[in-house]
Formats: sequence, C-alpha cells, structure tokens
Amino acid sequence: MILKEIEKLQKATKIMELAKEYITLDKEIINKAKRIEQQSIDQVDALHIASAEIAKLDVFLSTDKELIKKTTKSGIVNIKVENPIKWLVEVLENDK
Repeated sequence: MILKEIEKLQKATKIMELAKEYITLDKEIINKAKRIEQQSIDQVDALHIASAEIAKLDVFLSTDKELIKKTTKSGIVNIKVENPIKWLVEVLENDK
C-alpha cells in the first residue's frame, strides 16, 4: 500500500515539474469556485476550474463527461471545458 502511494507521489511530482506556472489560491479564486459549485459541480472541480479561469487559460481538460456537460450548460463557467482527446483532435485538425 505504501509503495503505491509513493509511486503516485512520484508520478504527480513528474507532472508538476512540467508546469510553467503555479496558481496561488486566493479570495478571487475561492469566490469564483463558490459560484461554480452552486451549479452542482464538485468543490475540488470548482476550485480547479476557477483557478484555470482566473489564470486566463484557453481550455480546461477533463475526462469527466458529467463535469463537461455541467460546465457547458452552467453559463457561469467562462473557460472551455473539453475532453483531452477531443481537444487534441481539434488542435491537430486546425494545424493542417
């Protein structure tokens, strides 16, 4: 059990090393996340989406079909929430 947790931590660390920018949780993000959460979106997802939105990212990638559906219909989320595969296909097609 401990080995699996260590492996997860090592993988997460490798992913974090790819980041070019880190977002600090602040009141603006928390307030935006609370508004997003009112759309029946999980608290952690709401914080992630609010952080991405405030950082002015173009897209938030998720494999959670329900999250994608809820954010598309919410009217409160101002960032594109997409499935990573669908997004990649669109990007590759647009590069042709």
